[in-house]
Amino acid sequence: MKYYLMIFGFATMILLIVSCDSIMFRNVECRKFELTEEYFWFPNNTGDSVVFSNPSNAKKVFVVVDKSIVHRSNYTSDTGCGCLDESGMLLVNSTDSLWFKNELRYVENNSGNRYVDVVFTLNGLQSGFFETHRTILPTYSINSIIFNDVQKFEYPYTESEQVKTVYMAKNLGIIRYEMVNGEIWTNDNITKPKTTTIESFIYSESTCE
Repeated sequence: MKYYLMIFGFATMILLIVSCDSIMFRNVECRKFELTEEYFWFPNNTGDSVVFSNPSNAKKVFVVVDKSIVHRSNYTSDTGCGCLDESGMLLVNSTDSLWFKNELRYVENNSGNRYVDVVFTLNGLQSGFFETHRTILPTYSINSIIFNDVQKFEYPYTESEQVKTVYMAKNLGIIRYEMVNGEIWTNDNITKPKTTTIESFIYSESTCE
């Protein structure tokens, strides 16, 4: 009798899983990786330089040392895994650095959650900007040059050597950033946009089981 009850219980469980259109431990294919936030990063390649100038014509030269994408191509359902896209770009200037990170997490066909970080480390002080610090400006101008759909990141930091505001334009990257002490640094290359491509990143894929 116990044996028949066990068989009945197992069959009922299978029926419930199938009837809910949910088969456990399936292989789920993730969407193809697509550039989104990365269009607002510098289109430069690894080894290239990005130069910023202030009104006194002082220069800060950041060199691209890493630019990578990791795309999860598939995962096994009911294991705690999901689709995950991660991309990053790191630039350095001596002990200073500038880091971009974009992360997208989702399950099957859901839209998912995106996390965007832009982090400066200048003179030993860090200034981090995240999704909640971002607004979109329909237009923004620098020296009579007009940019459309500019991403503005802003946070009320208090240390004079911290960054308080960042402006980013598509296919140019950061076009300007402003310090708490009032100093303004502008990208020297704001008149020559260049289309950002996946080929400018080191691309790799992963799975999760």
